Amino acid sequence: MSTRTVTTADLPFPIEQVHTTDAAELEHNRAAAETLRAGATTGVLWSLGATNLGAVPGTHGLGGLLFIARILPLTANGRGEAARRMAVMVSVTPGDLLDIDVRQLTGDRREHATTRDLYLDQLQRALLALDYDGREPFNPRYWTN
Repeated sequence: MSTRTVTTADLPFPIEQVHTTDAAELEHNRAAAETLRAGATTGVLWSLGATNLGAVPGTHGLGGLLFIARILPLTANGRGEAARRMAVMVSVTPGDLLDIDVRQLTGDRREHATTRDLYLDQLQRALLALDYDGREPFNPRYWTN
């Protein structure tokens, strides 16, 4: 199986949320992404098949972590049969909370799941809840919006 490198043009988010050239902003984004990666833990990222981890400005321009995960897509009949590659962006909010946005990487690139205003200690549970084969985007045993 070959793995293709994901570029900013491939991502289903606006360019200002995934790219910056300002040196100070880049450093801030890296620090935020490292904190988020540590909060998510390696085991949780592995369970999602996370690849292409990167520091991004995020939805609020305050830093974030972006990665590609393998998640079962929602269909009219519940979950799809095969996992699809989806972009997961965890963003820092102005209130020092976290937002998670998950979008399909191919096809119509629609939103798969979103949750707002998490604390860092809730990040692991919310990410693990994405790895679910039910009719909701998040496993209700792990996460409710």
